[in-house]
Amino acid sequence: MEQESGKGKPDTGYRGMTVVLVVVLTLVLATALSLSGIAYLNHLSSLQLKEQLVEVKNQALEEMVTAQERALSRREWVDQEKGKARIPIEDAMKVMARGFAEKDGR
Repeated sequence: MEQESGKGKPDTGYRGMTVVLVVVLTLVLATALSLSGIAYLNHLSSLQLKEQLVEVKNQALEEMVTAQERALSRREWVDQEKGKARIPIEDAMKVMARGFAEKDGR
């Protein structure tokens, strides 16, 4: 007896291939998601390192500015034997202004 088309056992060859295809696609998708997750975590780690580097640079810059301000606003010997001293900028400007005024005869 012949079976009518559309009835009877389905072809198991196509079903097996479909299952294999679904499994392979699932593995590919899972791998892609895992790799993108790893890339994202690496990116976050990189951002955190950059933020830490910026903080360290900012702190170093603040320390440098503080040291410069301190050096420009204090009176101290640079080399006492040679008679070199550091004085505040405003005092140095006054000395220079007096020197120019004396040269001009004022």
